[in-house]
Amino acid sequence: MLFKRKNSHYWWYKFTDLSGNTVRQSAKTTDKRKAQELADKHKAQLWDQIKLGHKPQYLWEDSVVKWINEAQKNSIADDICMFRYLDPSLSDMTLDQISRDQVEKIIAQKLKLASLGRVNRITALNRAVLRKTEREWSWGWIDKAPAIRRLKVKR
Repeated sequence: MLFKRKNSHYWWYKFTDLSGNTVRQSAKTTDKRKAQELADKHKAQLWDQIKLGHKPQYLWEDSVVKWINEAQKNSIADDICMFRYLDPSLSDMTLDQISRDQVEKIIAQKLKLASLGRVNRITALNRAVLRKTEREWSWGWIDKAPAIRRLKVKR
């Protein structure tokens, strides 16, 4: 069902999925036809997840936002700085598209600019996020996190 709220010029949609949960969300568009298309697509995606067992596709940005929101550490500012470095390489990629080759390219780029220790911290954060998406977040956002190597640092 499409509707408009008093305080919004965007269309909103509302429906009940197969599990009995009510979904109410903004379509973030003023075009009624596009809003209906978005609502139908969302409904079909939920049906695929519930009836066919398909996993939803999550973007790298989704995992970064969730990581930052859940983080209970003093060094979150450092994480944000490292995420800013990773963003141009990984933005708009789904988590299952991130491969070891992709991470190796990031390592090669960063080695031109930073020390081995800094590169290891960035790859460790990347690995931690991907492992958390695999092992902890709601049935695993991905099936298998890629193996990410660490560089040997001379002491």
